[in-house]
Amino acid sequence: MKTKHIIYASLFLLVLSVQHCQCKMDEILPTPIPAPEVLPPVTTIGANTFGCYVDGKLWLPFGSLMTPAIAGNIGGGYINISGARRHIDEPSSTISIIINNGVHDTGLYKLSFISDSVGRVYYYYEIKPNYDSNLYYVDTFHIGSLHILRLDSINHIMSGTFYFDAYNKYLNKTVKITDGRFDYRY
Repeated sequence: MKTKHIIYASLFLLVLSVQHCQCKMDEILPTPIPAPEVLPPVTTIGANTFGCYVDGKLWLPFGSLMTPAIAGNIGGGYINISGARRHIDEPSSTISIIINNGVHDTGLYKLSFISDSVGRVYYYYEIKPNYDSNLYYVDTFHIGSLHILRLDSINHIMSGTFYFDAYNKYLNKTVKITDGRFDYRY
């Protein structure tokens, strides 16, 4: 019986010692510094990356339970790639590139509004109380380009770079989307 108490007392002291050491270790170790946010590299491996600059400010997607950070699909000449930023500390925003007809291979595609039927509509929008007044579209005067680097329907990868100017007619304001890149596995 005495041996049993000695064992329990020893285990109790050992647990206290380990907890005390752990507390001391936490106090000694420095707080890790978060990695800086940087534009992802241009890749074609299906890395599920998306990023650009909006008016010179770094823009990276940040999803939520209801909205994925990156989404896209292709088929029959249609391509859609979008990045969404849903962050508690700032207004939500989405950048979408949609071509309804004519994308069958890699290459350079002009981003300009032609018509709804052809579909070359490319926009950036920021969700605020008045939804319509915060849509920015590419039109005949505000254009850009999409360079598709990989369009692989077997491995389900689409990759590319983009830039465009998008105009909001309600605010009479233009945003510049530059150095855009995506590498998405759909």
